[in-house]
Amino acid sequence: HGTRGFFQDQLLLLIRYAAHHARLDKPEKDGSTPRKALEGIVRRGDDEPAWRARPGYARALRELDGPTFPDALAYLYQWSLELYGRSGTAFEGVAPLSFATLWYWAAFTQQWPTTDEVAALFRLDVVLRHPPDDRELCKQLGISPDHD
Repeated sequence: HGTRGFFQDQLLLLIRYAAHHARLDKPEKDGSTPRKALEGIVRRGDDEPAWRARPGYARALRELDGPTFPDALAYLYQWSLELYGRSGTAFEGVAPLSFATLWYWAAFTQQWPTTDEVAALFRLDVVLRHPPDDRELCKQLGISPDHD
């Protein structure tokens, strides 16, 4: 399996984590986000202990936590957040990450990603721009929705 296998396994977790949090931050038509709604439920539970007994409170906590974050790839997630949106805008919103943007970022920061990391950054960019439903994403990644 080796180091590359470990990287790929951790990358699946990171893609799922990134997609989950991108879904939570995706604005609705009214400008609100699912994250704000869930945080409101949790705040109400913090203020009113009886509210914590409701099933929605526990679900909100789980949704805000989301899938496991793979600490081994924290640097890669940070890089993807630094690069997100730096290629400009397009008709549908944020433009896809470009090789030029990646190269200029690498030169500026002196962070030179490996070939596998470059591929991962492009995959992460796609899920940050267009976060898929979790079940569909798990199907695409070949992992169980219960995988953590």
